[in-house]
Amino acid sequence: MRDLIEAAQHALRHAKLYEGLVDGIAGRKTRTAISIALRDAAATGSTGPGAQFEGERRIVAAMQHALNVTGFDAGPVDGYVGPRTRGSLEELMHLLGEGKPLTLDREDRGEGPGRWPLQRDVESVFGPAGGQQCTAGRVVLPFAFSLAWDLDRTLLTFSCHADVEKPLEAIFREAAAAYGENEFRRLRLDRFGGCFNHRRMRGGSRLSMHSWGIAVDLDPERNQLRWNSDRAAFAHRDYRLWWQIVESHGAVSLGRQRDFDWMHFQFARLS
Repeated sequence: MRDLIEAAQHALRHAKLYEGLVDGIAGRKTRTAISIALRDAAATGSTGPGAQFEGERRIVAAMQHALNVTGFDAGPVDGYVGPRTRGSLEELMHLLGEGKPLTLDREDRGEGPGRWPLQRDVESVFGPAGGQQCTAGRVVLPFAFSLAWDLDRTLLTFSCHADVEKPLEAIFREAAAAYGENEFRRLRLDRFGGCFNHRRMRGGSRLSMHSWGIAVDLDPERNQLRWNSDRAAFAHRDYRLWWQIVESHGAVSLGRQRDFDWMHFQFARLS
């Protein structure tokens, strides 16, 4: 909690909404600055109609507004420390010359999007590649999927890292509900291309995110590794809702970020 307050104080000071010390203590000046930030956010429509924040979400929402108005893209003012909020905080700390990283726990986010590490830091968060935890999660699918390399074989579950089991289940469940089973299958979101695979990145020397069981491939036939948005099926507008759901849980699409490997999304930010 103290780290969260300190981060908010940095952001509020940078937005000239707070003139007190950066000490991690929610004193009178800090509480006043948070109230002002939330009032300004509501006045500009950033928080949506009738939004109410309590506890830690109140601090995060004020911080997000302060980051957004000073040119950092913290994403929606929703009170959750998702990947965009986390990234913008890191940019602010770098700008301010702070030598220490922010240490906001995932628990600070309530039920909102996850806060996932940079690719270079995955081992410190998820443990060793190929370790026991990398296949300890079990994702239950909303209905039977087909194996992309053998369409006669189906699966109702697949293994992943224990830490990403819940967001993966939520992604598939929410997408199935949003599209309906027939449309979900028409879009071939049910063509499973793999999750855990202890190997190096294709054409590289570093380990793939699949080595930790934190990446998923879907429909590789129509979204081949080096295809860009001109050829990849998942770049079509029919998949916008799909990617919104994926990103709402903090996962990263290589297609959306780098315009290649559109089959792939992962629970690690690009480094």
